[in-house]
Amino acid sequence: MSMRDHYRTKAAEFQARARIDSNAVTRRQYESLAQQYSKLAEQAERRSAPGLLGERRHARANRRK
Repeated sequence: MSMRDHYRTKAAEFQARARIDSNAVTRRQYESLAQQYSKLAEQAERRSAPGLLGERRHARANRRK
């Protein structure tokens, strides 16, 4: 399982917990965790996208000159 998939799974778990929890404070905390894990999944997806790593390396090399 990739990190992206792991983060998406955790986000879905927290969203499900938020839907069933009766305590408003706890529900908001689960929703916040779900959002944070969704953002982590997006970041992991960007990091693993083909071509982007090479572009970042190229950009860094150009800045050094």
